Amino acid sequence: MANGDRFLLEVPLDASQVLNFHPAFQVKVVAYPIYGEAHERIVNFSVTGRGSALFNFSQAPGSLKLAIWPETVSTAGLRNVQTISVDVPASSWLKAWEIKLPEVVITDYYWNWWLHLTRKFTVDRRPICGDGIPVFATRIAVYDGDGQW
Repeated sequence: MANGDRFLLEVPLDASQVLNFHPAFQVKVVAYPIYGEAHERIVNFSVTGRGSALFNFSQAPGSLKLAIWPETVSTAGLRNVQTISVDVPASSWLKAWEIKLPEVVITDYYWNWWLHLTRKFTVDRRPICGDGIPVFATRIAVYDGDGQW
């Protein structure tokens, strides 16, 4: 049934209703199969707030869980995070070699949460001892609230 032994999955995204939308913000769509490695695509949005992730597989991938998250977040930890997700059942591949999912709507809630999580900070201080003398050759590690870099 596959076209040249290729199975295609298109995941359209719609952020057009987000109040603080900015097309420069990218998201990552990750496809987690039951077996095997995750596949990820970075989505660039148009000025109208629409984008799409296209996955191609050499064989039917079976059941997939799709997770959507900011582009800068590691794929490894994304599988079990509460975020926008879509399940693609294995039976979908029995009917077609090319699947286009309905648009996945990104709401203000997730968009603003993602912006909050991906904020960048600049630490602009010089380490000093309790007596006011600067500390030289020091490594400073800055962590966020959950202990991650």
